[in-house]
Amino acid sequence: MSLSPSFAACHPRHAPRLVGAVLLLAAALAPSRGLAQPAVTPPFAADYTIADLGSIVGVPTNYGGLTFKDGDPNKIIIGGAANGSDGNFYVVSVTRNATTNEITGFSGSATLFSAGAYNDGGLAYGPGGVLFYARYPVAEIGQIKPGSTTVNKVTGLGPLGVSGSLGGLTFVPAGYPGAGQLKIVAYNGSQGWYSVAIAPDGSGTFNLTSATAEATLSGGPEGVVYVPPGSPGFIDFGSVLVAEYGAGKIVTYDIDPNGDPKPATRREFVTGLTGAEGAAIDPLTGDFLFSTYGGGNKVLVVRGFAVPSPDLVETSVTGVPPEAVLKGRFTVTDTAQNVGGGPAAASSTRYYLSTDTVRNAGDRLLGGLRKVPLILAGASSTGVGKLTVPAGARVGVYRLLACADDKKVVDETDETNNCVASATTIQIKAPDLTTTALGAPPATIARGASFTASDTVANGGDVAAGPSTTRYLLSLDAKRSTTDLILGTRAVPGLAIGANSGGSTSVTVPLSTTVGSYYLLACADDLKKVAESNEKNNCRVSATKVAVN
Repeated sequence: MSLSPSFAACHPRHAPRLVGAVLLLAAALAPSRGLAQPAVTPPFAADYTIADLGSIVGVPTNYGGLTFKDGDPNKIIIGGAANGSDGNFYVVSVTRNATTNEITGFSGSATLFSAGAYNDGGLAYGPGGVLFYARYPVAEIGQIKPGSTTVNKVTGLGPLGVSGSLGGLTFVPAGYPGAGQLKIVAYNGSQGWYSVAIAPDGSGTFNLTSATAEATLSGGPEGVVYVPPGSPGFIDFGSVLVAEYGAGKIVTYDIDPNGDPKPATRREFVTGLTGAEGAAIDPLTGDFLFSTYGGGNKVLVVRGFAVPSPDLVETSVTGVPPEAVLKGRFTVTDTAQNVGGGPAAASSTRYYLSTDTVRNAGDRLLGGLRKVPLILAGASSTGVGKLTVPAGARVGVYRLLACADDKKVVDETDETNNCVASATTIQIKAPDLTTTALGAPPATIARGASFTASDTVANGGDVAAGPSTTRYLLSLDAKRSTTDLILGTRAVPGLAIGANSGGSTSVTVPLSTTVGSYYLLACADDLKKVAESNEKNNCRVSATKVAVN
């Protein structure tokens, strides 16, 4: 069988793909003896196994790139009718082994996810949940906004100096050199690997502002993934896998300090493939999945990679009020992000008052927390924390800290980066009630008799005080204690900053009082209804004693 020379001449960019399809058909018609089968190469074969998950019902051939649906590790998005103007993306649920959680196949038929004309091996989520994809043979990048069923933006790569048509793309995961950067690789032409700078365009998608050539690959590169740390035979946070459509292989490269492959380190990982295309890492198990353009249009999985670990960080906390009072309530908004490689189980964010921007033992825990749901790798959770200032907090100016997984229920790669400090400060204020004057008691009084007690209460705090109660007591030692005898009370109205309240009331000496010499105490807010900046200065003792007989 042969490809029409006239067609190949008129459509040179399609020729390699058509040749592959012809060879696939020829292989299908030929005897099976001696045909190459997909296999993991030594020395990797000692630690990794490959399995065929089969084709996906409802996805038209040929297959393009694939990725896991943002926020749902049990659904895969995959390109269908790849490289064609009628290409689309489809979504399908996966089935998993109940014990190992490994993907064993697909559930039901795939359904349309969005348009995806000219989709190729590169498919990855970028900032803001925007889905980026490589467009072949038109040398473009498409962008699909969250919830959209159409391609929202298409950008040509020629003006950026990219040579050849695009095959693959990915965003460098957190923790790796060059984290967050968009990396692309040309399938043909130079087969160049580039770093692409992006910037928000104000409409929910991104402008591609520049492309920097970093390396030259080979084999007709397509899908790209970074290897989970801890995987046997690979450098932690230092290796990348590339699907080579032209060579029919999956290869690995070591990466440099910018997250780019070092061509001289190329090693074969899987051989015996036809049409190696898309690439993705299972966020739950670390398994490596790849699709084939032709080659039966299947999805294969390589098992043996390390299970990715999560790493929760707080990226922002906003809405912090400029001031609050003791026992006061307020809300803040924070964002917890999983910058690790694996899913983070449900956790709790707690909040602190801190005199600096670093979590330490002296920080004051606020009442309340925010329950954070499971967060997949690279995803985030934004929510509102409803907080209460403890009655015992000290007045002063603080930063507010939001600390992810503060109860330490998630086993993370880094337990020291969970907190973020507010950009603004919060001043904690409180009233401070003191008894500033106390009338002298009578020199002597009989048990059961009454006399008039008078006092003045002042608010020396920096915020108004609510209503309170002053109590009058007899004390043997001039110090407030539980053994003091209560004579009576006076209701004190709410007091503004610097205000005072004077008054008097008739009090009675209990008949059970032991005969002796006592001090008279007047104690402001003795029922502790007002949260104050100082709870130890509420009482005043009389200058003279009263003899009870």
